[in-house]
Amino acid sequence: MKHFHSHSRSSLFLAELILALCFLALVCAGCVRLFAAAYLNRTEARRLNYIQENTIQTGELLEGWSGETDDLTTLFPEASLKEDRLLLYYDKNWSPSDEEDHVYCQEILPSVTENTKGALVSFTDTEGKELYQIQILYPLTPAAEGGTSA
Repeated sequence: MKHFHSHSRSSLFLAELILALCFLALVCAGCVRLFAAAYLNRTEARRLNYIQENTIQTGELLEGWSGETDDLTTLFPEASLKEDRLLLYYDKNWSPSDEEDHVYCQEILPSVTENTKGALVSFTDTEGKELYQIQILYPLTPAAEGGTSA
């Protein structure tokens, strides 16, 4: 009498194992996409936080500014003056950088009228893509008796 070996159990186990591996691969692909999206969101949030911090600092310095261009260059000593605007360069960690090694650039275009002082502040990346722009204006008060503006 011949014994017949049945392979149905092992092929069923193999099919179940392949199905489990396919399901695991799909779940892993979803997790990789989720982590990649979280990384991109975190990177963008950090960049916007640095832009906000530098914009607030610029606004505070402009508030105490007398309206004279020479005084503006003393408020931003690390900035380079090109034509009528100030340029501040930052590396990828938002530390001050040289023009050659910069990743981000803050441009300050001052404007003084009869009643206001301020600047157009914008941030760009190395490709020149504008990341943020805001017009900051303060009332220009007459000089006080001590020779400084109030």
